[in-house]
Amino acid sequence: MLRSSRATTVAPSPMAGHLDAARSAGVVYQLRYGSYIIDEFATSSEAVRYADYLPAGLYEVRRVQCDGEFRVFDPATDYQRKFYNKATTGHDTHE
Repeated sequence: MLRSSRATTVAPSPMAGHLDAARSAGVVYQLRYGSYIIDEFATSSEAVRYADYLPAGLYEVRRVQCDGEFRVFDPATDYQRKFYNKATTGHDTHE
């Protein structure tokens, strides 16, 4: 979910067991839109696939290290990818 004062539900969250395993391993992938963290995922491909259900825009996937409840991102060593998500046909059209 978007973590802001204007939070909305956009799609179902990934399976909780996979994310718990990723957190215990110490690495998760965050899907971001601007300064908003949309959700956390066990793999980067899950984050990109989740973005397919979101409106068109510039999204970012970051690999972050889990240190307890803190998330640490180091741009020198951690994965970071920005991509433009195009709206899929039928979702944004009014006929």
